Amino acid sequence: MKFFITREKIKISTKELKRYIKFLFLGIPSILISILLNIFLVEVLVIEKSLSYCLITFLQILINFFLIKKYIFNSKKNKSQVISFLQYFFGILIIRTLDLLIYSKIINYFPDFYIGIQILNATIFSMIKFKYLKCFMD
Repeated sequence: MKFFITREKIKISTKELKRYIKFLFLGIPSILISILLNIFLVEVLVIEKSLSYCLITFLQILINFFLIKKYIFNSKKNKSQVISFLQYFFGILIIRTLDLLIYSKIINYFPDFYIGIQILNATIFSMIKFKYLKCFMD
């Protein structure tokens, strides 16, 4: 009996890990586009790095909602799209605000590494976002 319970826990963990990996792969095009856009805004349009990151974050929030809902958390719940979006938006907005604050603080010390810091933040905050999304979209 004990082995069966342990095996069931592993199945759930494996399923969640596969979904998380799918979540990460879905985010790769988004992060690549955001990196290119960040370089363009900072280097070409000479927009301040934190403001550029903030604008990109907002665009990512909007686009990722639809991608995540369709390909990762395609739940069958009869929930309004508006309610789902508002739950997503305000939760992710809080997470991304923390992301922005950390990004802004770190680039003060390492201004030339703003793209590396962007990648690092995306990696760190991906698990937090995944866990949050799993709570209400699943």
